[in-house]
Amino acid sequence: DLGGGWLSRMNIRVDKAPLKLRSFSHENLFGSYNMFYGKIKRHYYHEFRQQINTIVANVNPWATNWGIAATLNDRIFGEEVSSAEFQCRRILSREILTDYRKRFHPSSNLVTCNDDLVLHLRNLVFDWRYNHRGINSQRCVVVAIVNCSQNEIVMMRPSVKTGNRLGTKFNILNQSPDARKYNLKGRAVGSTWSPEGFLSMICWSSRLKEIISIEVVSSAFRGNFGAEGTLLPDQGTSVAFIYKRAHPWHSLYVIGVNNQIS
Repeated sequence: DLGGGWLSRMNIRVDKAPLKLRSFSHENLFGSYNMFYGKIKRHYYHEFRQQINTIVANVNPWATNWGIAATLNDRIFGEEVSSAEFQCRRILSREILTDYRKRFHPSSNLVTCNDDLVLHLRNLVFDWRYNHRGINSQRCVVVAIVNCSQNEIVMMRPSVKTGNRLGTKFNILNQSPDARKYNLKGRAVGSTWSPEGFLSMICWSSRLKEIISIEVVSSAFRGNFGAEGTLLPDQGTSVAFIYKRAHPWHSLYVIGVNNQIS
């Protein structure tokens, strides 16, 4: 409440408060998640105050109710305003997985093209990376297979390659996690997407030094994805990376499969 009346219903929006996440994360590589998000909160709060300060400084006291301007100034700069919308806490791994399963479910309508899928998977890697920091750091590999053809692709259950299975876990995100094989539906003629035509998965290790990779075997190609990604297409099949980010700790591969053009 900034003073009652219309002022208590005033919404103030900060339009420009840029933050370069890459350089910001490098500068705070070894901090805890509380420290990391605390600095982000302070950054935006600082930008908010700077912009409001400019507004208040340009108020004309002869043409404005100066009491309102003074109330704004005292309320904004007198103390930090806490926000329930900007609370930070460490999210459990299963909560992250549950959230992305909901995103990838056809009923969500959040993934309707290759670009949508890449966007959400990049967010998944980001969430995983920055939710597991410091002594809780974890390697992860995220892979998605997209059937861009009109033919069905049969995939055997992907397998995890690692030196220590005790510290490694694997999860299918958009289909049954316990199935022994998966059928990726082909696209209808003239369609650019099939909700049942992709398979997304994540593998992670609680042991930071553990090297992990996912091996994929299908009716169209074979592949191995870890710190590096390799593809071996079958005859008559065209396979390519829609998106590729090979990284020693956090990798993402989105593979598109299509019929080979003769």
